[in-house]
Amino acid sequence: HRVRIVPATECCEVTAFTLEVTPGTSTQVVSRVLPFRPARVYVATTAPADVTVSLRGQVVTRGRTREFLRVPMSSLEDQARISVTAAGYEGYTGTANLRAGEVARTSVTLAPWQ
Repeated sequence: HRVRIVPATECCEVTAFTLEVTPGTSTQVVSRVLPFRPARVYVATTAPADVTVSLRGQVVTRGRTREFLRVPMSSLEDQARISVTAAGYEGYTGTANLRAGEVARTSVTLAPWQ
């Protein structure tokens, strides 16, 4: 039999697998752990800038502002460190609460160097 599990929420990936059903009248228990979907981070700024996203001290993705950055998730929720840098501006570092399958939006005002 081909089995497909579709989660009720956006947190997890759809999973499909082949299952051999044992003939007879006994109950057959099937257990699967669904992989988490990536979270996404969207950073809006006053100037185009580079973005680095870290989880537990490890850089997990890099990109630019006004892009959806995919963040792999190993748990339903996590807190990310967001660093934003642009030439001629002071850098920004902050945090964002992430949830698997959802978008975390952050708005940053970059201050020009004095």
